[in-house]
Amino acid sequence: MALKIDKEAVLEFVIKKKDPLFIGLLVLVLVIGGWYLYGPTSESVDQIIVDVLKNPQSGAGGVKEEPLLSADIVTDLTSKPSLAVYTLEKNPFGSPEDQLRMRQSVEEAYNQGVQLYTAGDFEKAVQQFEKVILMDVTESRIEYPRLPSEYKRLAQQQYAKQNLDKILTQVNADIQTGDTALSQNKPTEAVQAYTVALNELSEIIQSDETGDVIGKDKISMVKDLHQTVLNKSYDLRRKTLLSDLTREMTQAQTQLQGQDYITMLRLLGNLNRIQPEINQIDPNGDLITVSTRDRLTTLIQNLQNKIKENVATLGTQAETQFTDALAAQDHVKAQEAILALTQVPSFSPENSTEIQTKLKDFVLRRAELVITLAEKFADSQQVLMTTNKTDQLDLNTKAAWQQELTNLRMRAGKELSSTLSNQISSVETKLRALRLPPQLTELYQFNSVVLTKTGFVKIDFVQKGSNQQAKPLMLKKGQSDNRTKITLNQVDTDNGFVILSKPGYTDTRVELTIEN
Repeated sequence: MALKIDKEAVLEFVIKKKDPLFIGLLVLVLVIGGWYLYGPTSESVDQIIVDVLKNPQSGAGGVKEEPLLSADIVTDLTSKPSLAVYTLEKNPFGSPEDQLRMRQSVEEAYNQGVQLYTAGDFEKAVQQFEKVILMDVTESRIEYPRLPSEYKRLAQQQYAKQNLDKILTQVNADIQTGDTALSQNKPTEAVQAYTVALNELSEIIQSDETGDVIGKDKISMVKDLHQTVLNKSYDLRRKTLLSDLTREMTQAQTQLQGQDYITMLRLLGNLNRIQPEINQIDPNGDLITVSTRDRLTTLIQNLQNKIKENVATLGTQAETQFTDALAAQDHVKAQEAILALTQVPSFSPENSTEIQTKLKDFVLRRAELVITLAEKFADSQQVLMTTNKTDQLDLNTKAAWQQELTNLRMRAGKELSSTLSNQISSVETKLRALRLPPQLTELYQFNSVVLTKTGFVKIDFVQKGSNQQAKPLMLKKGQSDNRTKITLNQVDTDNGFVILSKPGYTDTRVELTIEN
């Protein structure tokens, strides 16, 4: 039976319902367009139209005899939208709440840096802006009046200008430490000392290349010193390069005969780092011969081929090591396994999607382990503080855990849930609270400490921020003053100093003079 349409009814409907009909038809266009964009719907458009046209109570053929209204079709279409329309992709930078929380953290850290810079505390300002850059590597999370990297450079300039003599004194001390270590056949310690000196000098040069702030003569002197240390480092590296290359090549050649692909991958990375270093330090081939360089190139190629041929085994070994490391709470081994797994797609691109899914899971599980271990460390150190055993605080390990948490934010930030982000912030707060009590010199200015002929130590001091001169203390070793709670812990007449202590403060060394 042919479809019948009551034209007058349709015209009347259009006149009365022209606005709703326009919106309905617009929705129809959008839905149909969405169907073409996002793929099959939960029910096809053709099927929906058929459903609309069918009338179980109608006569033969099941086709409606009543006038067909376009609004009915629109209603049925919009009531059965594509499921794909409602599929939300997870934002790779976290939920809106996570992004807002990170922006607020960045803004707070940035403002603290600005305050330090404005107050003239340039050393702490440099450190603060380094934290901001770690939190916002692209420097685009908020509208910066001045970029953190630029603030850091300016703070470095001013710090260098105010403290150049102090910096150079420390640099020369580091150089001397390196020279001494080298004379004692301790090349590793020498490299570390030279590297510290180079970093200090490089920061001055990078912040004030032309010497407009610290002076052209001074920047020229800094550059000369930098070159001197660089030459020392190159000379030292020349002495160790051949032995390091020989050791790594021997180990790699041995591993080629085995099946430990994680170790094989690590050695491949080591050789890839050494290869360009050879060209830099020994460009003329005086130290590393052409034949050795050729053997190195061949060995690197053989390692790459062996790993590529067994990339599936590498992935399995990485997963096994990760599971074992997690059970043993070894976050270092867990990270090594993750790094190995990240290399699998470079050898086997077809497995990239599957590997990326596993990596996301591994990164989050390791993040949970790092947070747990860092919090456990912070809690154990807090016990030392509450029991006045601050001399046992492990500040080096504290710094290592702080760096681990910073790395988590950088490497896994977009994968971290708001719960994990909050846990990291909580542990970071605990770690920041782990610090030595202030020195007594932050509370008092000691004008003189004199050992009198009677055996007493006369301590002439004034409390900072007060204009009132305090009455001098007269103490013997081991005695405490009831009013100030200052105790004379140690008197060293040979080296000319005393050790003073006070509850809530770090034991402080003060210069001692002896009464004639």
